Order: sequence, then structure tokens, then C-alpha cells
Amino acid sequence: MKKIFLGCLMVLATIFATLPAPHCSAADVWVARWASENIDIYVEDDTLRYDASQPGHYFWVYAKEVRNGNLLREVRWEYSKFRSDSWRYRTSTMSGDHTTTVIPRDYIFEHCMNQLGWGYSIDGSWYY
Repeated sequence: MKKIFLGCLMVLATIFATLPAPHCSAADVWVARWASENIDIYVEDDTLRYDASQPGHYFWVYAKEVRNGNLLREVRWEYSKFRSDSWRYRTSTMSGDHTTTVIPRDYIFEHCMNQLGWGYSIDGSWYY
């Protein structure tokens, strides 16, 4: 009986070891679900980079858009703040060089700010 149990256990271990892994690595952190589009957002923590030279702050990170376990695309998110202005962003999917105001609750922004140890505040519809 013990041999049958161990044999079944080894078969199950082999099956689980050969199953395809989800398309997210250890450095990917789930931060949001866009329910209206059925998309999960994963921030690639190992791509987070920043520049805190005065008088502004700037950081960028790559995020994955995943639907039903399938990678749809990777998007570069760039956030910037100049002096006392509110935070702004642009993505690699936006055309031109314009930026848009970051509106609460932006979970990519909040996750990155927490990772960087940078403070922020929300005043009405803006991050400062």
C-alpha cells in the first residue's frame, strides 16, 4: 500500500512540475484588476528606475496587462512631477510627448511610490 501511495505521489509531482507556469515572474507584482476590461495589471518591480534631481522627480516602470493568464502587452509607465505641480504620466501606448494628470486611485503609481519610499498626498482629484 505504501508503494502505491508513493508511486501516485511521484506521478502527481511529475504532472505539476510539467504544467506551464503563468506568464509572470517572481519580480511581477499584481497591483490592480481593471474589471471592465477583464485585465490584471502586474508591475515588473525589477524595471523600476528613478531620477530625483531637483527641482523635479521622475520614475518609470514596465507593467504587464494580462487577461485570463495570457500576456496582452507590456507598457512603459513614466511618472513625473515638477516643483509643486501635481504628478503627471505618459505611457508607451500614448502618441506624442504630452502627459496626463495622475488621478487617484492609480495603483501602479501608488505601488511604485511605496517601493521608492517617496511620499505623496491626494488633494481632491490630484496626487502631489
